[in-house]
Amino acid sequence: MILTSLRTNQLSEPEFGWYRRYLEAFESGDVDAYLSHLAEDCVVQTNSRMPYYGRDSLRAPLKRYFEVYSVTHELLNVFGHDRRFGAEMLTHYAPRNGDEMIIVPTASFYDRDGDGMLQSIRHYVDDKPLSG
Repeated sequence: MILTSLRTNQLSEPEFGWYRRYLEAFESGDVDAYLSHLAEDCVVQTNSRMPYYGRDSLRAPLKRYFEVYSVTHELLNVFGHDRRFGAEMLTHYAPRNGDEMIIVPTASFYDRDGDGMLQSIRHYVDDKPLSG
């Protein structure tokens, strides 16, 4: 994770720590570590694609994703409050086959439930460079 470009963070320090651990779990490529941050009945959507309903629906797609890419998040801004917030970032995709790194702007929005688990995640990213 790259924090040197972070301009604004409106989360409390404990919750920003939680968010960093969440991103680190994703960056580690450990599917179980990542899914441990999501509510069992979470909804995750990227762009206008059909959402994934439920934590377990993400397991296989994430496994395939982590086999293809290593990811680093470069946070730019985090706006909102501890349970509902949005993050502007640059996402660095390093293809595991050694191809050139791809960096794309991303906006993600998060809603956490009363237990602190992610209930809803919406990602908006120009992922065309990843498919070609």
